[in-house]
Amino acid sequence: MYGIQKVEDIKIIFFSEIFFNQNKEIEIWSNKFSHFVIEEINNHLHNFDWCKVIRLYSGSDAHSLELFKELCARFTEG
Repeated sequence: MYGIQKVEDIKIIFFSEIFFNQNKEIEIWSNKFSHFVIEEINNHLHNFDWCKVIRLYSGSDAHSLELFKELCARFTEG
């Protein structure tokens, strides 16, 4: 979908939606997801957003997408 190869590609889509389309719902979701990811992975990274935290804890581009998918699933369940 959209040529997504890594988690940064997803972040670009989110940023475009927030910046160009003024989509507040995506911005709120992204902020809540960032807090969730920080708590789930490592609560010492409060200056980073979800994309940077996922990248830090992934070993490859493919793994970053897998980790994003896993964290999204846990986020939406809770």
